[in-house]
Amino acid sequence: MALDEKQNEAIEAAANELARRKGVLDENLKLPHELKVAEDERYILISSLVGLLAEYGILPRVTNVAALSDSIKHRGHGASGYESEILAMQILVVISTTEAI
Repeated sequence: MALDEKQNEAIEAAANELARRKGVLDENLKLPHELKVAEDERYILISSLVGLLAEYGILPRVTNVAALSDSIKHRGHGASGYESEILAMQILVVISTTEAI
């Protein structure tokens, strides 16, 4: 009787470990898809920001978050006035939130 109980405990522990590992594997299988979605969203955002910056004469040489941020901070290639200040602040807020992605 004690042997059966120990075997059942061992089987239950093994089943629990398999279930845990299956959960980890399932999560790992989702990660590439989630990464692709995030990369696509980032691409759309960066493309939109580059287009918006181009309207104000700000043309970054490189299209990554740091380059966009630097272009806005050090603008002066045609952007001026209150409207461009607001634009710069809005874009910097968007960029700073996407850096966490």
